Amino acid sequence: MINEETEKFERSVDSGFPDIVMGVEDYKRNSKEYVYLEKSLNLDGVMITRDDYPSIDFKTDNSDKTIVCMEDDQIKNKILKKYGESVKLIVKPTRKEAMDSLLSGEADIYIEDYQDGLKYLIENPEMEAKINYLSNDLETDYYIGGKSEYKQLLVMIQKLISRADITMKFFYEESLEYTKNKIKISGEIKKYMKEKKVVKVFVPKPKMLPQLYYIDEFGNQNGFLVNYFHEIRKNIGIKNSFRRE
Repeated sequence: MINEETEKFERSVDSGFPDIVMGVEDYKRNSKEYVYLEKSLNLDGVMITRDDYPSIDFKTDNSDKTIVCMEDDQIKNKILKKYGESVKLIVKPTRKEAMDSLLSGEADIYIEDYQDGLKYLIENPEMEAKINYLSNDLETDYYIGGKSEYKQLLVMIQKLISRADITMKFFYEESLEYTKNKIKISGEIKKYMKEKKVVKVFVPKPKMLPQLYYIDEFGNQNGFLVNYFHEIRKNIGIKNSFRRE
């Protein structure tokens, strides 16, 4: 069962109804019924801002800013741990209300899980908001659990989730869908790129997000950046070459 409403999902977990549950933040929940893998699934927090908000990076001082998040999301604890009383924290019961708080100017930054935040922006393209910064400092932990007879299957699922070529398919496909209508290339730049024929892309070693670029078991270059530039090559007709540092 996927795309369950949050309350329905929580109730079903508490009742012990599903055989296997994925994406449970409190892994001790209903511990008599479920065996949970101690190793968590780490999903990074993302900072969403209005389109006109300045660019944020890991050096940005967010003191005195107003941050909004959803009240049931444990990411608020990560925010408080990182920023303490230097920020004003607003909690909203729904994603829509959190986004409305951001767009109205009540909040400066909306912190959300990367996958949920990206999906919401894709589903609501009219929103004048953008993903401004992906923060590994605001990890939200999710656990996989299941009834004891399914423990071997749980271990197998955990191994599959650790494979970037499988787990990043969502990020690649959905990110591409989100960005393709946002990218505007002027005729002048397009002409320059066609004349150059080859665009050299230098990619640093993304230690915190290896799914961006990695060498697979067959020695092939893979990852979101490789796929993304492949799409650019198809659309513009230029060649791309990747070289590691």
